[in-house]
Amino acid sequence: MAEGKAADIRLELQTTSDVRIVHPLHKLVTCLLPQPLRSDEQGDTLSATAVSGLNTVLAQSTVLWEFYGSAVLGLSPNLAVKIGFAIDYDHISTLEYINKHAPDVPTPAVYGVLKTDIRTYLFMTRINGASLDKLWPALDEAQKTSIRDQLTPILKSLRAIPRPPLEDGKLTFGGGCPRRCKDVRRHERIASYPIGSEEEFNAFLLNTEGRKTLGSKAKMLRSFLRSDHQIVMTHSDLHPRNIMAVMEPVEEVSDRVADETSTSRVRVVGLIDWELSGWYPEYWEYTKALHTVVPGVAMEDWWAYIPIDAIGKWPGEYAIDMMISRYVD
Repeated sequence: MAEGKAADIRLELQTTSDVRIVHPLHKLVTCLLPQPLRSDEQGDTLSATAVSGLNTVLAQSTVLWEFYGSAVLGLSPNLAVKIGFAIDYDHISTLEYINKHAPDVPTPAVYGVLKTDIRTYLFMTRINGASLDKLWPALDEAQKTSIRDQLTPILKSLRAIPRPPLEDGKLTFGGGCPRRCKDVRRHERIASYPIGSEEEFNAFLLNTEGRKTLGSKAKMLRSFLRSDHQIVMTHSDLHPRNIMAVMEPVEEVSDRVADETSTSRVRVVGLIDWELSGWYPEYWEYTKALHTVVPGVAMEDWWAYIPIDAIGKWPGEYAIDMMISRYVD
């Protein structure tokens, strides 16, 4: 590699090791391989010919995003692959449940998962557009308000999804299969056991499960936490980087949706990164939507445009959650 020239992430992500099929491959994926697989030919591993074909497809892809050895590559106008060392694909069952019960929520479809000894390859719908955090600094007030108004029915639909059948008379919190709670702050924590009540969820937040005694700070925080919230389906990472949108000239949209002052309209086309989704207390979406937005950055007014008509406004819970972050991190 020439000095000063960055490595091509598409070549770094190729593989020569055994490639296991851990979630069936859709025909949109198999048709890209040199000898397309029929559904009855999908075994536990890809053949050497199929692996070679996969590497060729990766080399010819478009880099949509990359960060420290992970990337999202565009394979076709409708297909992308997310590749990384620690991609959690347990959320697929949750995403399929959302797509079944709320098809109007703009989620990516999963088209298969491959895994090697070091990486995971998750094939999914390619949602064209830009992440909202990239567009936000250039948006005016009317456009930001439009984003909020578009997100409101999407989040209402998500939160209206019916609960799955109860297990032992309880709704197991979290997502995935088996369903587990996740909490990402400075680090990600995943519950090692099923959580079936908000009291158990609160203990998980404070990382107090298994302790015989609690310190005074933990006891104080525990006393602040309610246990009577409604439990709803939640994205759990409603940050603008996970909201995909496109800009459209006003003349290309109808008068009904174009505002009177902006020269272009912003349209939400998808919500991505559902790894943390699942069943959580009704305030969770609000607190997590604010979790990584800090003063002094371009997104610092995001709080004013969160779709509170859909997810509510929970200042008390948010304040307690900030205290929990200082306690557990």
